[in-house]
Amino acid sequence: MPRTRGLQWNNKTKKLFRRGKEVVDRSADNMVNTVKTVGSATGTAVSLTAAGDDTNIDLTLAAQGTGNVTVSSTGAIVVPKGTTAQAPTGAAGMLRYNTTLARYERYDVSAGAFVDIATQAAAAAEIDPVSIAETLSAGSIL
Repeated sequence: MPRTRGLQWNNKTKKLFRRGKEVVDRSADNMVNTVKTVGSATGTAVSLTAAGDDTNIDLTLAAQGTGNVTVSSTGAIVVPKGTTAQAPTGAAGMLRYNTTLARYERYDVSAGAFVDIATQAAAAAEIDPVSIAETLSAGSIL
């Protein structure tokens, strides 16, 4: 079995092991969501994917104690991307690429919004032409 930092991939069983124990136990009959590991026949990639009956499943990589999760490569990390309308409910530490505004964003807890990483500015509020027309027709001065 090939070894990488304490993890072992068994090509014959297609299972991931650590210290001789399977990392993902698929034996429980009542499991709804699992982690699916797929090894490449050419050895170029291993995929770790959340799978199950739920529509939305979080996938958490957690180190133990004060350990870190490390991506060791000369390549790149692809961050989640989507439109402004597709932005998730924000939480501290979230990063994403906004395809509508063509910018990288982080969630700012104090602002309660995703902000541009480069400028630290939140998205400008869209102007509502109907409310402008109602304000002008009521005789208000801008």
